[in-house]
Amino acid sequence: MNKNGLTEDTNHLILIGNGFDMAHGMKTSYGDFLKSLFPIDKINEELGKFVGNYFFRDWSRGNRLVCSENIEVGQVIISLHTYRSKSNESYELRKVSDKELTDNKARPDLRIDIHPVLRDHFKEIFNDFPNYTFTVNSKNFFLERLIIDSKEKGWVEIEKFYYERLLSTIQNEKPNSELLQKYNQGFKEVRSELINYLKKEEKAFLNLRRKKSNDNWVESIRLPLLNSIPLKHFYKVIEEDPYSRGKVMFDRNPDGKNEYELPFQIAKNSVIVNFNYTRTPLIYTEQYNQGAYNWEHIHIHGSLEEEEYIIFGYGNEYDKHIKQIEELEVDAYLEFIKSNLYKRQSNLDKVLDYLDTGKYYVTILGLSCGLSDKTLLKEIFEHDNCLKICAHPFNEVDKDGNIIKNGHRALSNSIYRNFTKKELYRERLISEDQTEPYSIRVIEKE
Repeated sequence: MNKNGLTEDTNHLILIGNGFDMAHGMKTSYGDFLKSLFPIDKINEELGKFVGNYFFRDWSRGNRLVCSENIEVGQVIISLHTYRSKSNESYELRKVSDKELTDNKARPDLRIDIHPVLRDHFKEIFNDFPNYTFTVNSKNFFLERLIIDSKEKGWVEIEKFYYERLLSTIQNEKPNSELLQKYNQGFKEVRSELINYLKKEEKAFLNLRRKKSNDNWVESIRLPLLNSIPLKHFYKVIEEDPYSRGKVMFDRNPDGKNEYELPFQIAKNSVIVNFNYTRTPLIYTEQYNQGAYNWEHIHIHGSLEEEEYIIFGYGNEYDKHIKQIEELEVDAYLEFIKSNLYKRQSNLDKVLDYLDTGKYYVTILGLSCGLSDKTLLKEIFEHDNCLKICAHPFNEVDKDGNIIKNGHRALSNSIYRNFTKKELYRERLISEDQTEPYSIRVIEKE
């Protein structure tokens, strides 16, 4: 038994979130996904076809709009604006001759007008077409509102934003059916785009892993699944008994080793609740799901292999507005509420049954613990069998391995919001000075 009263017979619940995939080098943040909907290469190609074949004969004396060309690429509509002079002469767009293309004639000197949140993303295009004005919109009504909102707030959590949009459709205690339909359809399209994007990311990740040796797969990691799984096949770990609590040494640099004590003993009966749709934890668990140690992996929100069951929506039954939605008795408001979607499979039942089997402790890896999952997280954190919660924040590191951002405090705040009984939060969450952060840096095979 260790200082927290935990033994190897205590159940162990490991919550895996998006930060775990990101720590392995996968571009799975909401920001990466949203930017993927604006494919720079394809947009650049289409703009090049237009700009390369047309120019204006005179642009030096004014700013009267001559033409606004719309170019559609995926979910995006790019409006390319060009101008003419204020004189009475007619300066129309005309096709450029081969000679003029060869001579690289100048183009209208115009300003760039675009949402600030996309300015860096479109920097490449701006450099290639510096003398044109662009306006970027989306064919998806929900996505367009999301991007506009991001101008001030940065990349917002899509599920939370969707819920806020649902509430905005209730006017004078009555639903705006047309607006509700637009948001639901747009959210459904974003869900489909997300699934396709993550499939590509996971495929790229698995292909990259196959090119690396096991020894070089992970250069450094600090207490991720080590509370339960000795991952010595994936990084340089030295310990006498891989199935016992004790000192674990990490070969973090060629000059010496750093030593850390595991906060928990190894648990024989553990469950990984994966909030992602990807299979990243399996590269570890498949190595150790044997003998006396039983590991179960649950995709609580579904997996990319069964996309019809993927859960993408909002899950906070404790929000003060949820009763207002229920009393409307309009099914469209419940289409993407997680509590309903959970009942399409038995994954939630498996988790809840596990909570009832005995005392357990919780390890959090890469999960933001946002309010979009409060219904489930509150159940886990406030259950009578929950003993302790150890939140390992993902640390951002530079190329030399130096920590540049510690995420423990933001994570603690998010966990706090999921508790209604605050005294349990104080009792169960292990303090920051007793919690090891973790970081992973993937290196190329030499």
